[in-house]
Amino acid sequence: MLYLILNAVHVIGESWLPLANFIGLIVTVVVLGVYTVFTWRIQLAAQEQAEAPQKPVIVLLTMQREAQDQILDHTAGEMGAAALRVNQHDGYLVLKNIGDGIAIDVRYEFKFSNEQKPRARRLPYLRGDDSLQAPIAAASVQIQTVEFVATFKSLSGKRYKTKITVRNLVVESCTFEPVRQPWRLSRN
Repeated sequence: MLYLILNAVHVIGESWLPLANFIGLIVTVVVLGVYTVFTWRIQLAAQEQAEAPQKPVIVLLTMQREAQDQILDHTAGEMGAAALRVNQHDGYLVLKNIGDGIAIDVRYEFKFSNEQKPRARRLPYLRGDDSLQAPIAAASVQIQTVEFVATFKSLSGKRYKTKITVRNLVVESCTFEPVRQPWRLSRN
């Protein structure tokens, strides 16, 4: 960059107007680049804000455990994940979309601690505040550790992932996060 400026000064000689134009061009390009980055960040924030009210969240249906069975988080004074127990309907686990948006292309699996291959299923969609009985008997979860993983898309095309670890029908951990996808030109 410095070489270009010095070369321009040498070629220009006594005339300062072309040099001023060159410096003005460089400043304009830098300001335009900074403005473009800020505009891009604003656009991403606006998309996230528009998506938030209609975001799907798929979980296993749970209920609060009995008070004497709960393990409380004493540091925060609130209930931890161990305060929840997996709920069942007619002896089977239940998936629930606790979000307001529709979950599209729902893929979920149950990884049992004593099995090599996970039990995977797929749904075309699950509406907001809707539930579905999973083909997993609650009795099979009662004596071992099971990891439930669900990936799904929202209407805007963003992918999300829910991961819940259950031991003896008690929720040990639960995470919900967006899935990072490689950049691409089209949303298919």
